Amino acid sequence: MDQRDWSDPRQQLLARHLRLRRRILLVWTALMVVLALWALRPVWWPALNPGATRPRMVSPRGELAQMERTAIDLFATAKDSVVYITTSARRYDPWTRMALDVPRGSGSGFIWDDAGHIVTNYHVIENAASAEIVLGTGERLPVRLIGVSPDHDLAVL
Repeated sequence: MDQRDWSDPRQQLLARHLRLRRRILLVWTALMVVLALWALRPVWWPALNPGATRPRMVSPRGELAQMERTAIDLFATAKDSVVYITTSARRYDPWTRMALDVPRGSGSGFIWDDAGHIVTNYHVIENAASAEIVLGTGERLPVRLIGVSPDHDLAVL
């Protein structure tokens, strides 16, 4: 049984405070439920109202334009000359005084000539200690830097 003296004004104030806290908690919970339902309406609304979302009919595409066919042919012809470049930087561990090569970045380039020169952007190999390319066949090859033009953002490997 409750041992409180409800004629005491402090007890009445405490009871009023507890009722107010319960009401605030109830309103807060109801507000959160409404907000959650509103946020999740893309999930539950189509299930309740199947007529609201109708699949759009896709019209058949016509012939490709000459410019589109030219671009597709260009990419198909040039794809074997594109290479993937990964670079690493040399970091020194001050505690062990050992040098470590850590991955630094990656980019792309293309094979320029039969001698195997590769053109890429300078920012791809900037501050790199070493670089490696991956050919379209998956073969990995180390490369060395031949020349750079930072002003034009070009590099030759």
